[in-house]
Amino acid sequence: MKNIIFIAALLIASVFGNDAPSDVVVLTTANFKDNLAKGDWLVEFYAPWCGHCKSLAPIYEQLATSLKGKINVGKVDCTSEETLQEAFGIPGYPSIKFIKGKEVYDFNGDRTKEGFVAFVESGYKSQTPKALPNFEVKAPVAEPENSDVVVMTDANFDELASKGIWFLEFYAPWCGHCKKLAPIYEQLATSLKGSVNVGKIDCTIQTSLARRFGIRSYPTIKFLKDGEIRDYKLERSLEAMTQFSSTGYTSVVETSPMPPKPSAMEDMVEDAKAQLKKVEGFLAQKIWISMGVIFVVGVIVGAVLFGGSRSSKPAQPKTQKQE
Repeated sequence: MKNIIFIAALLIASVFGNDAPSDVVVLTTANFKDNLAKGDWLVEFYAPWCGHCKSLAPIYEQLATSLKGKINVGKVDCTSEETLQEAFGIPGYPSIKFIKGKEVYDFNGDRTKEGFVAFVESGYKSQTPKALPNFEVKAPVAEPENSDVVVMTDANFDELASKGIWFLEFYAPWCGHCKKLAPIYEQLATSLKGSVNVGKIDCTIQTSLARRFGIRSYPTIKFLKDGEIRDYKLERSLEAMTQFSSTGYTSVVETSPMPPKPSAMEDMVEDAKAQLKKVEGFLAQKIWISMGVIFVVGVIVGAVLFGGSRSSKPAQPKTQKQE
């Protein structure tokens, strides 16, 4: 029985352990140019949270294996490789490019294995190519030492928000638009100091606040005055936001009250739901393998149990020799 459990554990580990080796090359700003020298490339620009990207993933893996040695297949995570995203002008996810030498072709065929193969073999010839863009590795932007932007958290938000007027930015550290807004937001905080507070909430950490305000995209900017919330949807410039904070906000008809702070139990339930969704998504990808593992383990256990019962015979009573 111990051997059976060991075998089952190995099978389950093969399913829920590390992913199998992939023929899709992970491309980054650092290795992109060196890899391009290795031949022609089909490159997917994606985001990990994108549903269409997730649907494409297994097809893309099969494609990479089938084209191995002929066409290189790579992927760029645009949430971490902002430089490449900007250089190629990626408008949405997934965006797929065929790079042949110094020329770039936009893939516009069917997202099937056959569609990709047809495009890289001859379909790209019907397009007018674009020149391969130049890009340089950008140095990370350091956080200002003396910032007037207040970092707001689940713990301090309600106390801080009760004190005066606020600009609230809900952001994610990997978001390119948030990074572009950062220096402008710093200027805004300094110029409005003493009249309007300027705060930011990292939604990747302060998940309770993100849920509380129903944040769906980044950056989301809200204006809080006298307990009323207004969505800021104008130009993200110092002048526009400054004008909005003085009189512009009055033109926003739709307002909403400050959403109530959830209880500890409500937070716990929501966190549990979020984790459950992740588990469901994981299991959905592994379901067929999981069923196979369960079947194999069941066959092994059944064979041992029933085989053992058939081979076992009742012990015969010993006979004593008569003297």
